[in-house]
Amino acid sequence: MMVLRVSGLIISVLCICCQLIACSDRESKIYGEWSTISRETRIYFNKDHTGVVNIFANVTSNTAPKSKVDFTWKLADDGTFKLVDTQKNVLVFKMNKDKIETEYNGNIMEYSKVAK
Repeated sequence: MMVLRVSGLIISVLCICCQLIACSDRESKIYGEWSTISRETRIYFNKDHTGVVNIFANVTSNTAPKSKVDFTWKLADDGTFKLVDTQKNVLVFKMNKDKIETEYNGNIMEYSKVAK
């Protein structure tokens, strides 16, 4: 009976470890800069679960962003992740191969990872 309890405990600990590893692997794919194809919108995901959305008026020059929105983000159990800005607006993103996407005003917004 004691052997069953110990093996059950070991299996539980292994399951938790696997979940943590899978979660951290998914998170590491999110970190960094993402951009729309037009580069008008760029999103930066930090390891501390903060970030910023920069919206540019002129993407051909190195001008400052037209607007900047700070946010926090959190990975959900289903693999999606939520951005919550300072005004409590929420966007839900999902990974789609090597891109992330969200629905905004009825349109699907797609972002690609920016190479360093």
